Amino acid sequence: MKSKRVICFLIVCISLLVYCGTAEVKAAQSVNASGEKISKKQTGKKSKGKTATKKKKSSKKKASPKKSSKKKSKGNKKSKKKKVKSYSPDKVVKLATKKVKAVGKIYIPDDLKTMLEAGEITQTEYDDVFPTDYAGYIEYYVAANMNEARDISGTVQFHSELDIAKDISKMYRELPQQYFYIEYHGTVMYGGKKCYVFYCYRA
Repeated sequence: MKSKRVICFLIVCISLLVYCGTAEVKAAQSVNASGEKISKKQTGKKSKGKTATKKKKSSKKKASPKKSSKKKSKGNKKSKKKKVKSYSPDKVVKLATKKVKAVGKIYIPDDLKTMLEAGEITQTEYDDVFPTDYAGYIEYYVAANMNEARDISGTVQFHSELDIAKDISKMYRELPQQYFYIEYHGTVMYGGKKCYVFYCYRA
C-alpha cells in the first residue's frame, strides 16, 4: 500500500513539473511575440521621423532659389535705371557761336552794332531788329540728358557741350548764308524725350 502511495505521489509531482514547464514555454513565447510587436511599432515611428526630416530639408532647398531670383531681379532693376547727365544749353550757345565765327561766318548782333556805329541805321531801327535782323532760322533739337544726346542721324553720341557746339558749327559750314545767330529756345518733348531747342538763325 505504501509503495502504491509513493508511486501515486511521484506521478503527481511529475505531472506538476510537466505542467509548469509548458506554462513557462508559453509565457516566453508570448513575451517574444509582444516584444516583436513593440519593436515593429518603434521602428515605424523612427521611419516616420526620418521622412519628416527629409521633407523639411527638401523644403529649405526649394526656398533658396527664390531668394536668389529676388536678388537677381533687384540687380536687373538697378542696372536698368540710368542716371541723368545734365549739361548747360547756354554753354552750348557760347561755344557754338565761337566755333561758327572761327569758320568765317558773320555774327548778326556784331553786324548790327557795326552798322549802328557807322550811322547806317538809327537806334530805333537797331532796337527793332536786334539781335536777329529778322533772319530765318533752323530748329536744332538735342536730348537734355547727355547720355541720350546724339546728332540728327542718331549715330554719333555726344559727350559734352563742346561736341554739340561742333555739330552746330558743322551745320553752319554747309549753309550758303554768311550771317548767323544762335539762341537757346527752351525745352520740348520730342520722340518721348526731353530736348533742348536751339534756334539757329541764318541770313
